[in-house]
Amino acid sequence: MIIFLKDLRKPTIIFSMILILTIFITYFICLRIGFDPIVLLDDLGVGSVTNQENLGAFEMFTAFFANNIQVPLQILLLSLIPIPFIYTLVLLVNGIMIGGVFYIYQAVQLTHGEGDALYLIILKEFLPHAIIELLGFIIATAIAFRVNQWIIRNIINFFRQQTKLPIYCTLKQLLFYSVLTFTFIILPLILLAAIIESYITPII
Repeated sequence: MIIFLKDLRKPTIIFSMILILTIFITYFICLRIGFDPIVLLDDLGVGSVTNQENLGAFEMFTAFFANNIQVPLQILLLSLIPIPFIYTLVLLVNGIMIGGVFYIYQAVQLTHGEGDALYLIILKEFLPHAIIELLGFIIATAIAFRVNQWIIRNIINFFRQQTKLPIYCTLKQLLFYSVLTFTFIILPLILLAAIIESYITPII
């Protein structure tokens, strides 16, 4: 298990950098093109949970958790398709949405003078829960990388007569370690992020 977790470190760092880069690129593209923030908000489809003003804190928590837990599950399901890096689409889409939301906040604040400056929005409403939440998504993507790599290498080795690609663990070990990592690392991260977003962020 320790070796499995150590093997996740490098892809976790790489996917973290890719996510951050995606957020910045999306933000600057939106800034450059000058999209209508209201239209962009509708196109992104964000804010469906927070716009329901009658929801209490617990209802918000369950809505956030149910929505966010789908992301790592989608990533892991896509990793079963033997196409390299197809599972990263989910992470990239989330990065694009975050970059778009940053642009919307900035555009509304500059155009209408409403709301806090972008850096305050990031500090108060985004970072407290998003760092934890996105870490869960990134670790799921790192697991997906290993699962997808295992599947592809076994398919290649099946058709190869010589020079087999190295397989570092059995299917049983891969599934066992992946389930353990999801249950004891990813799931608690998503749970904690939902608690922060529903109970702590509103009072900051």
